[in-house]
Order: sequence, then structure tokens, then C-alpha cells
Amino acid sequence: MDRIDGSADILFQPIGHGGCGQTSVYVARGSLGGFTDQDLGLLDNIRLLRGVDFNGSRVSLEGVRSFKRRHPTCRIVVNSDSL
Repeated sequence: MDRIDGSADILFQPIGHGGCGQTSVYVARGSLGGFTDQDLGLLDNIRLLRGVDFNGSRVSLEGVRSFKRRHPTCRIVVNSDSL
């Protein structure tokens, strides 16, 4: 979470560091690969969602497309490609 504007980026892979003075990194409990299409509604509750990297999740390509339609300004990454 960005401390200046309150925006958030979601990653489903470990990043190996804890952020800097401007950002805070929160680690999910449980298996990151357990996040599926049925869980996408949880991301709808994040007010300033800046980007989601779906690599490491089990969200289908159709689920990613549906999410992108609902969040057109959100940067989406899947299979190392930005959408």
C-alpha cells in the first residue's frame, strides 16, 4: 500500500523485500495459488487498486478479462504480459 495516495498493488508471488519508506507490504495468509476466479470479488473492495499481477494465482484468463472490464484503469499482469 502506498502511504502517499493509499493505492495498492496486488501480487500473487513473493517479492523478496518488505517495501521502502513510502510503501508497506502485506503478506497474505495461506496459499497464494489458492486465489481463483471465485475470489475476484474480494479485489473489488480495494478502493484505490493500482495494479494486479495474477502470476502465481489460479485465476483463469476469462476471469482476468472480466476483472479488467470492471477495472479498466487497473494495470493487469498475467503470464508476464501487461494488459
